[in-house]
Amino acid sequence: MKFIGILIICTILLSGCSSEKNNLVAEAKEPIIKEQAQKRIKAFSRGNAELNDSDLTQTFTISEKIKDVMMVYEVRGEENKYGFLNKPLIKNKETNIEWLFWSLENEKPLGDLRIICTNLETKQKVIGEGKISEKKGPIQDLPSNYTTIPLNRYKTLSEDKKINGDIPASLSSTTISFPQSGIWEIEVLVNEKTLGDIKVFVQNDEANIHYLND
Repeated sequence: MKFIGILIICTILLSGCSSEKNNLVAEAKEPIIKEQAQKRIKAFSRGNAELNDSDLTQTFTISEKIKDVMMVYEVRGEENKYGFLNKPLIKNKETNIEWLFWSLENEKPLGDLRIICTNLETKQKVIGEGKISEKKGPIQDLPSNYTTIPLNRYKTLSEDKKINGDIPASLSSTTISFPQSGIWEIEVLVNEKTLGDIKVFVQNDEANIHYLND
């Protein structure tokens, strides 16, 4: 009888040790599983992850006065040289892009516009073309509707001067569809001469998914 009691006690102790060991194993595996899940989510969401501004060509603002109302627009490109009216670029969505050009060496850029767009990861290319003409009307009259940036009426004169900048001399329009999301580099050519390039982000048309913190 005494032997049976000892046997029961040993069985209980062994069972407790086994349970504790299983718990320790489960706790050890949990961080690994979480890390693997994070990696899978990152890989899935990479096409729509938010990027740092430093990954893309910076934007600047220009303005025009229409009937005593100051209209301010955001442009992505090289200030006082060339750029396009900034707007979201969506994968597989045909997009009309309005380009603005400033006088270079006292000459107005006119003629043929070609943009060569390259996905920096896959190297896939798409090309858009248009004609550059002299800017005669206000930016507000361009075919596409753009959201203007509200001008703070309390800004100082120096800040207003910085916003106003120089007025673009010519403009053009290209229609483009990006087949992949991610960062694209747009090479801008006027009459087959390269002006420079612009790095943009093309997002998926699905809901934004953000990177998880490491």
